Amino acid sequence: MVQPPTAPVHQPQSLRGDYSRAAADYTVEQSWQDYSQDDHAIWALLYARQIALTERYASPEFLQGVRALGASGTRIPRFEDANRVLADTTGWRIVAVPGLIPEQTFFDHLAHRRFPVTVWIRRRDELDYLVEPDVFHDFFGHVPC
Repeated sequence: MVQPPTAPVHQPQSLRGDYSRAAADYTVEQSWQDYSQDDHAIWALLYARQIALTERYASPEFLQGVRALGASGTRIPRFEDANRVLADTTGWRIVAVPGLIPEQTFFDHLAHRRFPVTVWIRRRDELDYLVEPDVFHDFFGHVPC
């Protein structure tokens, strides 16, 4: 059995995410059922704001990716659903991670067509800015590309 890593030494302890449950490659379960109603409401708010800008300013390719993923505007996406679309169209898949991961591990995932996506979502007081990426940043901002 692979032992989960301890919190990475090079990362400040103030970073969010439960690294204690992570596998050696820093992957975790998404545990979608554990998102609260407020978590989904924050996603919905961020999605509504961003989709309006995206439809106005984003490239057609990005918009096509957003639409193809079929992400809900009201609920945090289930990675397993997105993975079905990604696997069929690109050969890539999402892997859930607790937060920032070491660069070497991040690039190893990419080399194997796995895109790390953080599982937690920001608080309401961080709608416009947060220090480290959350599920909205990773999923909406990177996966459609």
